[in-house]
Amino acid sequence: MPDRILVVNPNSTDAVTQGIDDAMAPLRIPGGPEIGCYIAAMGVGQRLAADLPVGLGVLELADAHMTLARMIETGRRLRDRYGADVLVMGCSGMARYRAELEEAVQIPVVEPTQAAVAMAIGRVRLGWGRGLTLPGG
Repeated sequence: MPDRILVVNPNSTDAVTQGIDDAMAPLRIPGGPEIGCYIAAMGVGQRLAADLPVGLGVLELADAHMTLARMIETGRRLRDRYGADVLVMGCSGMARYRAELEEAVQIPVVEPTQAAVAMAIGRVRLGWGRGLTLPGG
């Protein structure tokens, strides 16, 4: 077992990092590894226009029409009131709305799961990571 596990918050906000740290509390056990939570030093915090919720509960998210309408409303508010020039979706369960949202708000919309898979495909195509030994392998 490693002596230390680092959990990195890529969105660069103290409040979310604290929430992640709080969620790690039950996993910190005597004799276990140190678990530290840190903000990624990516410099994106100062470029964040705003972070707004769509304000729907889990059951309400099942209504595709209402969900997309709320996402469009929130996206336009981010663009018009806060000056966002790109939207980054915060829930991979909303990936199916990305294209329609982008069309409605007329600025790029990034869906994190799709972006991560696209990056992974690029790494594979470029041959990055070949020759690495995976744990247990």
